[in-house]
Amino acid sequence: LRRQRQMCIRDSLSGRQREILYLYYVKELSHQEISAILGMNPQSSKNLLSRTLARLREFFFSVSTIWIFSILVHCVHVPVRSVWAFHFS
Repeated sequence: LRRQRQMCIRDSLSGRQREILYLYYVKELSHQEISAILGMNPQSSKNLLSRTLARLREFFFSVSTIWIFSILVHCVHVPVRSVWAFHFS
């Protein structure tokens, strides 16, 4: 399950997005250094990182929403209509 989650996350990001995450968080490079490596200006590096983080937030929000929804419906036996009304009201 963990491996599947990692693959879903990896597949939801472009190569460039994965690269900027690696350079910024793992290698701890500045935007100036990243921009030189990726061949872009520093502001583009910041924008790319910002869009990448937004994509990750979107991915994790959608996954957690689906997870909560399935728990309520299948484990707690809450009617789907009730969950739907609560979540989207």
